[in-house]
Amino acid sequence: MNLNVLPMDRDVVLPNQTVVVRGETIVTIGGVAEAELPPGAVVVDGRGRYLIPGLYDLYAHVHEWALDLFLASGVTTVRNTAPGLTAHLALREAVARGDRTGPRILTTGPVLDGFAPSYSSVGPVRSAREAEEIVAAQVRIGYDGVMVYSGVEPLPYLAALQAARRLGIPVSGHFPHKVPRELLFLGGQRSKENLIGEIDTATGRPYVPEQYLDADARRVAEAGIWTIPTLTIHRMRAETAHADSLLSRPELRNVPPRQREHWRRSEGRLYGVKGYAYGGAPDLVRRLHAAGARLLAGSDAGYPFIVPGVSLHDELDNLVDAGLSRYEALRAATRDAAVYLGEAERAGTIAVGKRADFLLVESDPRRDLRTLRHPHGVMASGRWSLRAELDARVERNAASLGPGRNRFEEFSELDRHGAGIELEEYEIFVGDLSVGSARYAVWQESGVGERMHYQAAVDPHLATRTEMRLVRDASGQCDEIHVSRDMAGARSEVRVRRLAGGYAAVEANLPFQEPIAWTEAIADGDLLGGPLDAVNVDLDAVLNTRLLINQVRLLGSSGELLVPMKRVELNEEEHGREGVVGDAVFRVAPDPVPTEPGSVVTMRYRIYCPGLNGSGVSTMLVDLEADGRIARISSADGFLRQVRRSSH
Repeated sequence: MNLNVLPMDRDVVLPNQTVVVRGETIVTIGGVAEAELPPGAVVVDGRGRYLIPGLYDLYAHVHEWALDLFLASGVTTVRNTAPGLTAHLALREAVARGDRTGPRILTTGPVLDGFAPSYSSVGPVRSAREAEEIVAAQVRIGYDGVMVYSGVEPLPYLAALQAARRLGIPVSGHFPHKVPRELLFLGGQRSKENLIGEIDTATGRPYVPEQYLDADARRVAEAGIWTIPTLTIHRMRAETAHADSLLSRPELRNVPPRQREHWRRSEGRLYGVKGYAYGGAPDLVRRLHAAGARLLAGSDAGYPFIVPGVSLHDELDNLVDAGLSRYEALRAATRDAAVYLGEAERAGTIAVGKRADFLLVESDPRRDLRTLRHPHGVMASGRWSLRAELDARVERNAASLGPGRNRFEEFSELDRHGAGIELEEYEIFVGDLSVGSARYAVWQESGVGERMHYQAAVDPHLATRTEMRLVRDASGQCDEIHVSRDMAGARSEVRVRRLAGGYAAVEANLPFQEPIAWTEAIADGDLLGGPLDAVNVDLDAVLNTRLLINQVRLLGSSGELLVPMKRVELNEEEHGREGVVGDAVFRVAPDPVPTEPGSVVTMRYRIYCPGLNGSGVSTMLVDLEADGRIARISSADGFLRQVRRSSH
């Protein structure tokens, strides 16, 4: 009651209004005198305050830990752009059901990229047919959009656009470098983002020569392509402050330790790029705005030192600095965002029949955008939260990710049957920071052979819990492996069993897909193994390393050996069937044992592992003690390691 309503369908304020919400919908707006309140209504006195539509952040990397941070800053809709995983679909559904708090989530799928793909991609897209199949799979699974990156080739790019148009799903992303610019204007891509493909990410200078920039901006406007410039990331690329200084900023106090460490290590690559000039990006936005091109607000939240929620307000300030009025910047994050998403009839403004997404602030944001940073209260899909409640949720979540917690509390106990039980526990480190825990049990079972049960828990950004159960016969051959992984509520499960005659049976239950089963050929010497990749963690399975080392011992330990493996790839479910079980060949070689005082290590192996999505090769060092137990596994650059904590 007594609200100043800024509806955002026009540049006006409606004073002394009462807004009535039933469920998720605005049902009445009117003056205080004529308003009728439903019996039992919760009444919020808005005297002197301003009600504006909930904010959209249309370019963000959504981390599980950040959902309440978005909401506390008035972001009621966030669009996840990369990497898009089924875990984001699970988060989307959990928020929609009310099982967890946070903004409404939209998400693109894994991006389509070229022959040197990024970590967030589906891998190299080599043909038009493959692009069409990927788009169809992403529509079937339920993503809200398809995203392309700058390296995608022209034919797959055009095929993806055509398939998306036919299937009714939008395509957004970078402007690909290899696609002629005229085709970019005509192809039907809904939006271009980050100014990637337009601004050199090493220097900050535009690719289009200066004398053609205004004409190019007019072509963008004429083509109706939306631009999400994410000026925030361009500022961060030009940042000169040291990581320690950035980490001391107050808005980072609720960022989890693992994320802070990841950001610290990105200096010079993802932020603080030497020689990067910020001026090119805002100049391009200024020209686009003058040409009448359609601009939106997205912050690249989750990128190093770009704090979710807060970052959208930074982006609004950047848009104003680039020539937009405060009202135009605010419109880019409300009404225009809804138009872009095709939901203007039900969201983006404050009107009867619209979704009840709004925030209550202390003053008119058209005069001072800073009032948006600390809303008095936020309503998201009809759920109202006051400032104190928003802050408390953020702080509770941050505390739950602190040190000293038991990462295995959501697991059942390890299986322990049969004879000769061996138990091991490991801690997973990035630098000196613990980011996960792993443990396994091995025992002998009469008439079966050796059984193993493995569990690993990795901290967010998307909390990941993995379990593997494996059976090996007396000769050491793997006969069966069962892998399950829960990532932010999206559960994958795959079982592979070796059959007679050189075949394996595969059964899979993957998030947002129908169960599938098939058989495929498998060589006698192939191991059965589980995932060696998790989100932002290159190694999460001590069990796989043990299998590899055991295989090396069977073959002999002199010289380099190749060990083929059928590997369950649970992070690749967006491919469909082909991504569930993949062929991998590991190279294993003895390495000189370090001569450290008091070292109990008697052998070291260097293992070359196929990289995520086939993109490159990672190298692990494995240290063994005299009894053959694994003492430590680490990446060759020392970035990541697993160290045995205890054994029984």
